Amino acid sequence: PTNNDPYFLVDQAIKDLTFIKIPSKRRKTKDGQSISEDDNDKNGSFTSSSSSSLGKPSAPKKKQYKFIKRNIVHPLFKNISYKEATDIISKESNLGFSIIRPSSKSPNRLILSYKFHKTIANVDIEEIDKPSVTAIGRKLKIKNEEYEDLDEIIAMYLSPIILLDQKMEKYRLLK
Repeated sequence: PTNNDPYFLVDQAIKDLTFIKIPSKRRKTKDGQSISEDDNDKNGSFTSSSSSSLGKPSAPKKKQYKFIKRNIVHPLFKNISYKEATDIISKESNLGFSIIRPSSKSPNRLILSYKFHKTIANVDIEEIDKPSVTAIGRKLKIKNEEYEDLDEIIAMYLSPIILLDQKMEKYRLLK
């Protein structure tokens, strides 16, 4: 197969998928309320629980960035958290329903979240050559592939995956 072959593109895209299970960890606050670790505060930043509050020894924490609200104009882009995105996508019945959102890992990344089969897939998009912190990068990168803009990612990366997923859903043994 060549790089222009649609089956090659779908196969390569499937190999690059990253699936993330939605965590259901809960913790108790000082006043006795039970909340999820994924609950977010009013500013859209993520809360993290202290493992010592659960009676477990504390582990070193990774540096967690609060997602920065971005000035990106695109019909699929939303300034929302991971939790909000998974809630919206899980309520959708359409395969391939997708949202592009800011990453909480770094201000130089976006996340493409979409419905794939019976799960939610999340793809990390690295932004290169950003004019400002809130603007989108002039080049976008998924794994080793570079893209010019979000529309190209949708057309060249996501669309072949959605088409394959729709074909798989029609196959009677997969249900």
